[in-house]
Amino acid sequence: MLRADDGACDWRPAAPVRLYARGADTDVPIANARACAADLARNGVRARVVDPGPDADHFTTAIRSAPRAVRWFDSLSGR
Repeated sequence: MLRADDGACDWRPAAPVRLYARGADTDVPIANARACAADLARNGVRARVVDPGPDADHFTTAIRSAPRAVRWFDSLSGR
C-alpha cells in the first residue's frame, strides 16, 4: 500500500539529479535513495547516490552533503 502511494521518484526530471544517502543513517534508510534512483532509471534518468562517508549518521550526512551539492550545482552552471 505504501509503495502504491509513493510516486515521488517515478517521473523524468529535466534537470540532473543526485541523491545523498548513507547506510549508517538510522532515520532514513539508504534503501529509499536506492529505490528512488531505480525509479528514475526506469524513466531514463541516471541519478547517482552519493555516500558522504562511513561514519555519517542522518545529520552528518546532511551537513557533509550540502556543500557537495552546492559545488555540484556550480559545476553544472559552469561557475
